[in-house]
Amino acid sequence: MKQLIIAVLLLIVMTLTACQSGETEGESTNNNDTLGETNEAVDDADDEADQETNDGEAEGLAIEEMPEYETITAHIDLTGLKAKTVEDNPSKRIIIFQNEAGADTYKTIYIKDTNRLKLIELDGGELYNGIID
Repeated sequence: MKQLIIAVLLLIVMTLTACQSGETEGESTNNNDTLGETNEAVDDADDEADQETNDGEAEGLAIEEMPEYETITAHIDLTGLKAKTVEDNPSKRIIIFQNEAGADTYKTIYIKDTNRLKLIELDGGELYNGIID
């Protein structure tokens, strides 16, 4: 009787273990292939983001050529600051300005669809929030 109980418990444990993985051998290889493709896409996106970040430029534009540059310079003295583009996609652009020590000092958020620009001093709060021409 004890052997029968042990055999049933062993069968239940094996069944539960198999159910937890939720995949068969064929599914496992397909998921790995898909996962590999996803990782490659993420790596490519990271490489592109790193290029934008390192250059301080986005979409081939130098910061001086960006539509928000005039408003930024009117509110922030950029002397000694380095621009780092954190995000630049079709809807918004986020730039962090770092001082000579590498500390983040200002953040700009430009919403492209509405031409809204927010300038934020990271230690002091919002400097500007408005629509630019």
